[in-house]
Amino acid sequence: MRLARFHLLATVCMTAAYLTVLSFGGGWILLSWTHKQINVEQPFFTILLFSVGTEMIWTALLMPLASINKHIGLAYSFCVLAILGLLLSYWAGLTGGGLAGVTMPLLAAHLLMIPLVSFQLWKLKNSFFSSSSSKGKIGSAKVC
Repeated sequence: MRLARFHLLATVCMTAAYLTVLSFGGGWILLSWTHKQINVEQPFFTILLFSVGTEMIWTALLMPLASINKHIGLAYSFCVLAILGLLLSYWAGLTGGGLAGVTMPLLAAHLLMIPLVSFQLWKLKNSFFSSSSSKGKIGSAKVC
């Protein structure tokens, strides 16, 4: 679990840097990259930026679970949230929600995945330590 904590801390730091750089320079980068053909539209860009940031966090939390094949239930959860998000985005587009309305379900899906993945990781941590202590192997497996 020490490696998982380090991985999450590194991801949070890199995500913060990513959000900071792109929130201040993202418009300029996009204009330069597209030769001034695409302008940044707010609040769409900010919502999309935070959507990517929240996705980075929950996927960092998912890595320890995925590495031991304990991610299947979360994959189903994300599939349901993704389908619901697509339907809500489509509805927002039909009802005049604009680009911000279309991207809000994406942000919501990623935000909802953070507590779902965190809970599964917490369950894994607790089940590991309870099974290790009942077998008398606390000192033999160094994960925390």
